[in-house]
This record gives sequence, structure tokens and C-alpha cells, in this order.
Amino acid sequence: MAQALDCPAIGFAGYRRRHDSLPEIALEGLDRTGRPDLVVLKSHQPIGDFERLDRSRIKLVSIVRDPRDILVSGMHYFFKGKPDADKKMLRRMQGSLGFRSWQQYVDEFQASSCPIVRYEDLLLNTEKELARLLTRAGLDFCLRQLKTAVHDQSFEVARSRYRKTGELHKLNHARSGTIGGHRHALSVEMIERVNREMSASMSRLGYASAASNILDTRTVLRTAT
Repeated sequence: MAQALDCPAIGFAGYRRRHDSLPEIALEGLDRTGRPDLVVLKSHQPIGDFERLDRSRIKLVSIVRDPRDILVSGMHYFFKGKPDADKKMLRRMQGSLGFRSWQQYVDEFQASSCPIVRYEDLLLNTEKELARLLTRAGLDFCLRQLKTAVHDQSFEVARSRYRKTGELHKLNHARSGTIGGHRHALSVEMIERVNREMSASMSRLGYASAASNILDTRTVLRTAT
């Protein structure tokens, strides 16, 4: 998004590094000067934190993702190598570790006027969905610049760039970025549990949690073995 707007991404909103030597994975394009009035900040904070700010100076867009794939991503990021990583990450997503639950988080964004896009739709039709988001947010953009950004920030192109520049912290963070990876990474029982416990919010966002999805998962697992 930052490259599409020809401005820098300057980190995570509300996050201060404890040490200046720590790499910031959300820093990117600091040499861009095409839009000196704009910067992009990433965030995992609830929408209520932003509603207390001067909204005339900020534009919000929200990207949501299939909670089953979030669970897999979080297993690797927060609990890699630890026993019961899937159960630990699920508890985190349920809000039992002091965080907002995934359901509460996405429901609050849906109830707001914030433009929302599903990660999966953004991945499958990046130019169209990114243009829609920026337009909904009231942000001017150049279509040629957007097309260049879509190419440069695509998963494999970005990973190749990180290898060349030695930005291993970004390379390690960009682990997979796939759609439906939970079908291979989670047990059928865990998928069923997520489907059951998060079904209302999943349904509102268009994420299937029906029995047919579980049957597809069983087939994939059998094929993989």
C-alpha cells in the first residue's frame, strides 16, 4: 500500500522498539518522497484505539484473514517449537491471554465505516482490491504506480529482495502467505473446533465453516500422506 501511494511505511502504530538495534519489519520505502504529506503505519490494534484520535488526519483500512490460517501463522510466530502450539494460539485468539478475541476484533471493524478487504481476495485480485480500498479511503493514487507496487510487493518478489539485501528478519517473517494452509497444518479436530467457536464471525466475512470444508480437509490430508 505504501508503495502504491508513493510514501514510506514507518512502522507499527503505537509500537516503540525497546532497543534501536532491533530491526523493524514494518519499515519500508523510507526514501520515497512522492507524497510528503503521507506515511503508512501498520497495526494490530482494535479500532477503538483509533476512534479516539483526530480522524481528519488519518485514513483506516482493514485487512482480515481466515482465522484458521491466522492460527497456523501464529503457531509459527509465537509458539514455534513449543508443545501444543495450536492450542496455545487458539487460546490467544479466544482472548484468554489478555488480548481481544479474533471475533471481537473483526466484528468491531465490520461495525465501523472502515473499508475492509479479505486477505484472500487481496491476494487473488490484488490490483482491483487495492484500488477499491484506496478509493473507499479517499486516497488518490496513480494506477501505474499501483501496478508497479503490486509486482514489487508480491510475496516471492519481496522475499527475493530480502535475500539480496540481507534483510533476514523480513525474510523470516514472510513465511508462507498462502491461502488455506490450515488444511495441511491443522488437525481435523482443531479445524472443527475453530469452525464451531468462530462460526458467526466467519460466516459474516464469507469464510466457509460447513461440513463440506471439513470433508475437503480430510481429502487433502489423506492425499498428503
